[in-house]
Amino acid sequence: MQLYDWQREAIDALTNGPRQVLVVAPTGGGKSMCYQQPAVDLDGVALVITPLVALMADQVAGLTARGIPATYLASNLSPDENRRRAERALAGEFKLLYIAPERLSSGRFVDDVLTQLPLSLLAVDEAHCISHWGHDFRPDYLQLGDLIQRLRPPRLLACTATATPAVRREIVERLHMPDAHQVLRGFARDNLELSVEEVSGPKKKEERIIAEVKRVLGKPGGGAGTAIAYTSQRRHAEDVAEALRAHRWRAEHYHAGMDGPDRNAVQERFQAGALDVVAATNAFGMGIDRADMR
Repeated sequence: MQLYDWQREAIDALTNGPRQVLVVAPTGGGKSMCYQQPAVDLDGVALVITPLVALMADQVAGLTARGIPATYLASNLSPDENRRRAERALAGEFKLLYIAPERLSSGRFVDDVLTQLPLSLLAVDEAHCISHWGHDFRPDYLQLGDLIQRLRPPRLLACTATATPAVRREIVERLHMPDAHQVLRGFARDNLELSVEEVSGPKKKEERIIAEVKRVLGKPGGGAGTAIAYTSQRRHAEDVAEALRAHRWRAEHYHAGMDGPDRNAVQERFQAGALDVVAATNAFGMGIDRADMR
């Protein structure tokens, strides 16, 4: 696969250089390749810490489709399924294992699984979540420093799309990677547009969302692409999805209050192209790799 120069720089530093790397690059810019490619080339299992189940499922599906053995452990799976996947990882059946930081709170999981893995590298995705200065601080990320000191991974990679100098300093400090090689690509995307419009009430907002979806996607089922309508509350996500369906869009809602199987079903339908729009809270979408997102 053809790599960008900055990806090659990060991979070379991870595999041959200081073996500790911080990558700051735009969303959708290819940061995941910086740990996926080495994971394939190196012996052992790459452990990837990432905050959202949707991201894990999307990346694992993409890797599996390319013949790369990968899996994830998450709360949307049954305990038996998580155990089976962990056993297969310990047996060396996977090149990449994705987990959420919340799983690190289980000392037994760390003892029985993570310390027993033949690690090729450890990758921390969305690394800004470890920083109190970051816009998306996740307390569970604070456990990563202790984990790194315990596992002593042979290679350590931290990735984020948004990191000020203060956030970068906190990342390398908390992850115990003071000598990390830093690859800084910025975060601006020329193809993104941001606008703000004031509306009077939820119904007007729904009407405006429907009009915007029609503007960017054309008619329902027209094949012009997909969209995500983000809402601040779970109830609003359900209301927006219902309004979109009333206008003949293939739409579903997604939020953290749904059961795991229901979230999985929406994720799978979205990946399969069976949905035009997902109305969601920010529990959905981070790391989704869709070239037709409008």
